[in-house]
Amino acid sequence: SDELIEISFKKAKKESRALSSDRIPRPLRVKRRETVKLKSVSDTISKHFEKVLSKTSDLKTLDPFYHELIDLIIGLDDLEKSREALLWASETVVKLEKRTFKRIRRMRKHEQIIDARKEFYGKVVSVLKKVDKDIELLNSSFKQIRRLHRVESTFTVVFAGMPKVG
Repeated sequence: SDELIEISFKKAKKESRALSSDRIPRPLRVKRRETVKLKSVSDTISKHFEKVLSKTSDLKTLDPFYHELIDLIIGLDDLEKSREALLWASETVVKLEKRTFKRIRRMRKHEQIIDARKEFYGKVVSVLKKVDKDIELLNSSFKQIRRLHRVESTFTVVFAGMPKVG
């Protein structure tokens, strides 16, 4: 989660710098810059979690053999709990972004706007720290799943009986 936090904050900073214009009054410029940061952080985290969740949704369509094998190796209940935690985190970050965006729209002083953005960042970091173990579990499970050998489920006929008879 530390990597995700770092990536999303750097991306937000980069996107907000692209907006700098001296023609716009300072309060409006700060408001615009901070809302771009909020949106960028929220989008980066949500997209990352959506990508992880879409990878794990494929587990439901697996062959029953792989389904049982993954349940034995990793535990499908743990995977499902981790998926739910990531879904919760993604939804929470989006809700926080919308709530903070509404607050910033009503604010006039740029110090208050910056404080609201910092508060948002703190809450996002807190949410990501809560799901840190779930992120690690999903990452390690993907690595284990990739190492599994591919087994074809084909129709097989077995002839059985006494040897050298008839």
